[in-house]
Amino acid sequence: MTVQESSKMALEEYREILNGDKQAVFEAIVDLGPVHNKKLLEYLNQREMQKPKHLRRKPEGWHMNMINGRTNDLIAMKAIVDRGVWKVVWYGREKKYVHWSVWGETRQVPGEFVPPKEKTMPAPLLTSRTVRDMSASEAGRVLRDVRNGRPTKQKTSQIKQRQLQLF
Repeated sequence: MTVQESSKMALEEYREILNGDKQAVFEAIVDLGPVHNKKLLEYLNQREMQKPKHLRRKPEGWHMNMINGRTNDLIAMKAIVDRGVWKVVWYGREKKYVHWSVWGETRQVPGEFVPPKEKTMPAPLLTSRTVRDMSASEAGRVLRDVRNGRPTKQKTSQIKQRQLQLF
């Protein structure tokens, strides 16, 4: 049995396990490839409009809350995987979307989406041992300032001297 055959068998097992809304969201992800929740919402509402009137969802079709819950359920079942956060410019504004895909998906995220730059944090001057020797309020203030990139009230030389004393 090849990998492709076993993957197809696993896909069929998921289709049997899933019910109703989860099934619809899973099928949409299979059809669209790597996709974000807004695109899923648009796709599912378009499919809903193709159904006869008496079989459509009442009153206005799919909602974003319905899709978010189903994607979280599918992730918990390990049916889909998070492809990461990708950004795109829509009407002059930069938006970020999390893309989902089925395990083993070979299609790429659409070209207009690019991965955002990773933010780099400055290396903290404090170690956990230094923080342990401070009072709780002082340590909290210093850590908050370091994480936010603000200058600390203590001089850097004083912090380094404390660190050297501890080691």
